[in-house]
Amino acid sequence: MRSQLRFMQRSVAVQLTEACPNSHVTCRISHSTPPRRTLMPSRVMAIALAVVVMTLFTRSAPHAQPQTTGLFLYDSAAWNGYNLFTPSASRNTYLIDMYGRLIHSWETDYRPAFTAYLLDNGDLLRTGKMTGGGGLGGRIQKFTWEGELIWDYVYFTSSVLQHHDIEPLPNGNVLILAWENKSETEVIAAGRNPAFVPTGGLSPEHIVEVAPTGPTTGDIVWEWHLWDHLVQDFDSTKANYGVVEEHPELVDLNFTPSTSSDWIHANSIDYNPEFDQIVISSRTFNEIWIIDHSTTSAEAAGHSGGDALMGGDILYRWGNPIAYRAGDQFDQKLFGQHDARWVPNGLPGAGNILVFNNGGGRPDGDYSSVDEITTTITIDGRYPQPRSGQPHKPDTLTWSYMADPPTDWFAINISGAHRLPNGNTFICSGPDGVFFEVTPDTQTVWRYVNPFVRAFRCTRLDPDHPGLAGRDLTPGGPLESYPITIAGTAHSPQTPASYDSVVVTSTISSDNLITAVTLYADLGAGYTSLSMRDDGNHHDGAADDGVYGVSIPPLGTSGTVPYYIQAQDDISSSVDDPPNPPSTVYTYDVTYSAPQVVINEVLASNSACCADNQGDFDSWIELYNPQPVAVDLSGLFLTNDLADSSRFMIGDTTVPAGGHILFWADNETGEGQTHTNFTLNPTAGAIGLFDRNANGNALLDSITYTGQTPDTSYGRSIDGDTMWTLFANPSPEAFNGACSCPHQADMNDDDQLDAVDLNAIIQALFFNGADPQDLQCPNPRSDFDCSGETDAVDLNALISTLFFNGSGPCDPCLE
Repeated sequence: MRSQLRFMQRSVAVQLTEACPNSHVTCRISHSTPPRRTLMPSRVMAIALAVVVMTLFTRSAPHAQPQTTGLFLYDSAAWNGYNLFTPSASRNTYLIDMYGRLIHSWETDYRPAFTAYLLDNGDLLRTGKMTGGGGLGGRIQKFTWEGELIWDYVYFTSSVLQHHDIEPLPNGNVLILAWENKSETEVIAAGRNPAFVPTGGLSPEHIVEVAPTGPTTGDIVWEWHLWDHLVQDFDSTKANYGVVEEHPELVDLNFTPSTSSDWIHANSIDYNPEFDQIVISSRTFNEIWIIDHSTTSAEAAGHSGGDALMGGDILYRWGNPIAYRAGDQFDQKLFGQHDARWVPNGLPGAGNILVFNNGGGRPDGDYSSVDEITTTITIDGRYPQPRSGQPHKPDTLTWSYMADPPTDWFAINISGAHRLPNGNTFICSGPDGVFFEVTPDTQTVWRYVNPFVRAFRCTRLDPDHPGLAGRDLTPGGPLESYPITIAGTAHSPQTPASYDSVVVTSTISSDNLITAVTLYADLGAGYTSLSMRDDGNHHDGAADDGVYGVSIPPLGTSGTVPYYIQAQDDISSSVDDPPNPPSTVYTYDVTYSAPQVVINEVLASNSACCADNQGDFDSWIELYNPQPVAVDLSGLFLTNDLADSSRFMIGDTTVPAGGHILFWADNETGEGQTHTNFTLNPTAGAIGLFDRNANGNALLDSITYTGQTPDTSYGRSIDGDTMWTLFANPSPEAFNGACSCPHQADMNDDDQLDAVDLNAIIQALFFNGADPQDLQCPNPRSDFDCSGETDAVDLNALISTLFFNGSGPCDPCLE
């Protein structure tokens, strides 16, 4: 009890300062009217004052400190999923959700070289850097979801080195992209111009398929070597001599006359299971190459065999026809590209190839783009070979994304992109570590800046990815480092009805004292603030356990409710969840439920009971709203003929929570919105309340009545009850019936309201106390406003009555 009291007292100090509406200064809350009574114990007063302040709403949300990393944009058009990436400078691989919150991570002993894949069984396949910089690697490792290393294969010797990328195959094997050393002697013998032979020779590409056989072993079951597919026209006395433009299926050994051993610089590899083909990207050639994987290793070393009948020769190449002398600089399409990959079957653009075109050295300036091409492939997986001197098709792109203007975005190296199921494209701008998603019409709908900056690639995983099935995907905190951590934000129910309150909880921690946690929700009239509490009484579990909770009032209609959370500590740090609201927010969709408003009381024969706004004694119909939220009646229908469901449409009218509204059945609509176009027959009749036309014009409530005695109404015995009775004293727009208790809020039945009653209601509200007498009235005695539940509004009303000369909105037993 003492710890709870200390929390409440601390809340007083915290909540007495709030942000002023439309201002960056603070407002001080004060009461100019002195208390009416002074007998209230100080402990109770402290608690009561805290709860009063808890009910106050802030009209505008303060802004958090400027954000540099994390989530910046999350539009509803984005494809929901999880994002897997391995920062270049980190030994860890991270899986984050759409809000940038950590879902899972794998800790390893090596920086990446460069890629990681989540396999269908939940294992992580990852490369590891054993030497050098850039994409040099040498190690391929497989980890279980729990982080156990189960395969540790080294492909690094004095003559070979894995680099940049690998590709998992459907059969469980792994394709490894690697260099192999060729000495100066071998390179010159193959026909390279000696002037362009670096010391130590060249490192051309080769690919091996490895079948894991043990914790550290694997068998090479297939291999392909670029060195077997060369052409040169420099020296007719050397191997590979031929006419370059007549052999687009071969690689010109003397293209790119640099003295770098990294002659090809392949940086990606992808596999097409439909045609059993491989595509690799050569950065220095500014080309992508497709080769046949259906060959044997022996066929891959030659020029025939395999499904395409071309052995290991290049089936298709695109991006820079200058490399095989089939064009000039105006025909070049790719500039230092990365991450060539097919669009998988079942996705928009299936079979096309996406390439991250880094764009360095373009004739019109350096800028990046993501380009999609449609290849000229036949139904059996073959590519028509161009005539001598002619390039492979297409001449134009199928789709492309770039900035506007293009030079606003330039990722000089690394990077990648892939297609999503909704037709959007997911892009990793590698050097700056920005991940974003664009629509087919190139609109950005999701943007996240990872705090580690450089990342070779990021992969958006579908929520139904087999590797995620059965895993704990509870979100943690954001990867970016903030003084305050907000994690695990969730709401319940997930898809509320329009009359449901929605509970939001979140786990919040800080090395400093959390001074305020505020939820901002837009219920249709702009963002309104609600204080979240960790006191055990706001759907938050136990007090002081780090879990904060709050209940968002019902929406009252269908629609989408956006919300976000802001936490502040005692050193003026402020953190939003999700980051960068209101551009990024949580949302829930509210399903429509018919209004719970009911016909509550009717007077069909009004001779002297009660007059309308014109002084006329007309018949009337009272509606009652039992819900804890105001209900918009506009578009509903009232009728005196159940066969005519659309007789009188209610105009722009709202009935408050727990409140009443009177409609005059006088056939005088010119007297106001609450005057109907029909009258009531005092002899007998029926009254119906019908839903809007858009909701099927369904019957919401109806009654029939027989002849009434003048000025005797017919109504529910208690507001909203199923029992009906006659009232000699009608109660238009007031509570029906009488409470059996001396006073609605007289918790101890001593016929007076005092601090004892206030203490009792506080016990019931905040400390799980209960008064047996609270169940003896039609409405709970602590339910001061007759809303159907005891809450801070009731406490505020009771305090107002006791100390500030106020009165509660519903006090039927006070005579």
